[in-house]
Amino acid sequence: MKVAKFKKGLTLIDVLLAVVAIAILIFIVVLCVNPSEQEPEINNNKRSADVNVILNAVNEYQLDTGYLPSSITNLPTEICVTRGLCEGLIDLSVLTDSEVYLTSIPEEPDKTNVNGAGYMISKTDDDQVIIDAQFEECNKEISVTEIYSSAE
Repeated sequence: MKVAKFKKGLTLIDVLLAVVAIAILIFIVVLCVNPSEQEPEINNNKRSADVNVILNAVNEYQLDTGYLPSSITNLPTEICVTRGLCEGLIDLSVLTDSEVYLTSIPEEPDKTNVNGAGYMISKTDDDQVIIDAQFEECNKEISVTEIYSSAE
């Protein structure tokens, strides 16, 4: 006489409970790591990197040529995008034409002018170059300054 052996396995209820538990955990993780709250910080990090990239390119240009790009004025003005219509904007194509300093001008994530990069540049009478982001989020100011001793 053979005795029937029952094999234990997962029932439908066990599988459903596991799926519900995983769904609850995913929901909690999404609440803790809310992408909409991190987006402003991500944008600000890009802005900080962009203004430093532009300043480094201006610095390299000044070191190679002995002077700053002539289009930089004392009035803070938006930088023109690569191959844009630059009327009323600062044309930094001397940095991108040969692609020695930049392949293209970095663009602000929330820029409003199709021909503008969203970053402001100016120089002072005492040979400082200032590059500012225009659309910072979370009340953060993003600006970099470099002093040049032999600027035009």
